[in-house]
Amino acid sequence: MARQLSLACLALFPWIGTLPAQDAQEPPLVHGVVAVDLPSAYVFRGILQEDRELIVQPSLELEATLFATEDEADTLRSLALSFGQWNSIQRGPTGHDAGDSWYEADLYAGLALGLGERFDVALQWARYASPSGAWSAIEELTFAVGYDDSELLADGFAGLQPRVLVARELVGQSDLGVARGTYLELGIEPAFALGDEDAAWPITLALPVAVGLGLDDYYESPTDGRDTRFGYLDVGLVLAAPIGGADGSFEATLGVHVLALGDATRDWNDGEALRVVFAVGVAVAF
Repeated sequence: MARQLSLACLALFPWIGTLPAQDAQEPPLVHGVVAVDLPSAYVFRGILQEDRELIVQPSLELEATLFATEDEADTLRSLALSFGQWNSIQRGPTGHDAGDSWYEADLYAGLALGLGERFDVALQWARYASPSGAWSAIEELTFAVGYDDSELLADGFAGLQPRVLVARELVGQSDLGVARGTYLELGIEPAFALGDEDAAWPITLALPVAVGLGLDDYYESPTDGRDTRFGYLDVGLVLAAPIGGADGSFEATLGVHVLALGDATRDWNDGEALRVVFAVGVAVAF
């Protein structure tokens, strides 16, 4: 339950999109990203899953490019299929108490379209499951729209990269409530190059911001069942750098996220109004 819907130009996690292409002139028909993250806590859309001991989250995403053009006059700029698998292996109480550290294993498949010069649209089906039996399987259909505003605000500025995401639960509920819910996420992710772009070890700073809202029965309070609107506000700071120099296909990330929680998600986080999550990770594009 941790990955976000990929848009046409994004990989599994937002900052992995900065990984250099293996062949800038002729990208492969099928490409992908393998990643491993180690967060200090696993929080899915404001709902705490685990915050003790070791948490390891390996993942794999493959994308097949069916169509791509550089002609900005074309209505359809690109078309791609994506397939992914994401896991959370936890050594804290959620792993030990269940007798199995493999807390979560997810499968998802999606279709991404590049429309016009700047819009990216994606549709994704996902199934979230717990091999340890910590909770019942959840299926979800997600729709997302992203807008590439690069250099519209200032020359050389990558833009705010705004996006809108809507997810509808088809089977099960993420909040373990009584009704399937609908989730809305609004986000931006400006990014900046630190130092000289031609440096041997270029570093990118991303400042992702996301607001998670329950449109209908998504954030049902675990104490009184009340349906609440505001889920969380997530403000992050993520540093990314290629391993092995600017031409390396490996990328390391170091990030911190501060989450301000709503009434229902606060109940899921032991009554805390704020939660800080640190994470380190590594990814390789192929």
